[in-house]
Amino acid sequence: MVKIWITFFILVGAFQLNARTSHLVKTLYPTEDVVIADWDVTSVEFGADNTGTKDATVAIQAAIDSCYSHKGGTVWMPAGTYKITRTLEVRNFVTLRGDWRDPDKGSGSYGTVLSAQLPAGDGGPVLLKIGYSAGVMGLTTFYPNQNAVHPIPYNYTFYIEGWVMCPAVINCTMLNSYCGLGVNALNNKNAIEVGTFKNIRGTALFRGVVAENASDVSTWENINFSGKYWAKAGKKYNAPTISQLCDYTSQNGIAFTFGDLEWEQFYKIGCSGYKIGIQFVKGSRISFCGVFFGAQIEGCKTAVEANQLDPRWGAAFLQSTLQGSAFAVNNKSKGYLKVTDCKVSGEISGNVWVSNPGSVKTYQEVVLPKVSRLVLYNCSDVPHAVPGSVLPTEDAASAIQQILNRAGSDGVGVVYLPAGW
Repeated sequence: MVKIWITFFILVGAFQLNARTSHLVKTLYPTEDVVIADWDVTSVEFGADNTGTKDATVAIQAAIDSCYSHKGGTVWMPAGTYKITRTLEVRNFVTLRGDWRDPDKGSGSYGTVLSAQLPAGDGGPVLLKIGYSAGVMGLTTFYPNQNAVHPIPYNYTFYIEGWVMCPAVINCTMLNSYCGLGVNALNNKNAIEVGTFKNIRGTALFRGVVAENASDVSTWENINFSGKYWAKAGKKYNAPTISQLCDYTSQNGIAFTFGDLEWEQFYKIGCSGYKIGIQFVKGSRISFCGVFFGAQIEGCKTAVEANQLDPRWGAAFLQSTLQGSAFAVNNKSKGYLKVTDCKVSGEISGNVWVSNPGSVKTYQEVVLPKVSRLVLYNCSDVPHAVPGSVLPTEDAASAIQQILNRAGSDGVGVVYLPAGW
């Protein structure tokens, strides 16, 4: 009887460890939203080391895989340093999220830091590969073996490839990437759709963003590349001088390279100290067309270079700063490029239409209200089917409404619908 009971408790304990434990997270740094985590990489089940001493790759991947096996959710990485030695696969329907300090605000710790100790080389492993309806949020990355004077090539820090719907990279800092964010940059045979790329900062020595073959309107918001991010990181992150960084990036670096993207929307895209700020190149499927609002391209040799644009739609810059020591805009393509209400410095060449040049107008973003009562109402018991299965037959509306009503009568809160149909 004793043996039976021991086995029973062991099985119950194992079930509890592997079960989803959705909970509110109190972050060190402010967030726009309320953070709800389903898995924690530092929990007893996974035991990821966040001191930077032990390799945390296997533990983090195990947490991601467990989340994926439960059909999706959020894997939480508390503040600390995580040693990563091979690619982390952020699987379909999984968000890998950390505690993020915006490097443009405050000082001190960066929160959740991935110490990228992967094999070097252009053909080496990427740091994070992001899947279908998957994303990364709130992460800072650092390559401890990188060198500002003689940069070491590494593959992309964040990478998305193939026919992938709704991938996301949000609130992330790359302190010293060689290649930052790649979208179909290594294999562009299949298009991604509806990507979200927001609040990305960093020093990228060679390439900041290389994005090709995307359809149906991805959005790019508040993305900036500059040597200042690594230069201001301090001794802990082997920070060089900004002049050392600019010596390399101004001769070799391209902040943004865009290929066959259609109807992309760009807001507050910026860089400084690069050979080329924004470059449009030939794609495998179509030619680029998109609109930039509030771009800040400064201190580059060429602010905008267009090798190929869609001749029907072209590209447009509105209320932007385009500053190049050689070219503000160098359009080598047959498509047109429209520049309206922009501050322009440098030569303009090719099929470019400039209207109303001068000072850039400002736009004040609206700050969204936050939930005042941090109480979680979990809808895990609401009738549903898991992703990838047949659609559910039972109506969940009344069950969800009951939970909403309870949260409302209690004085508001956070109502959470876990992954499912």
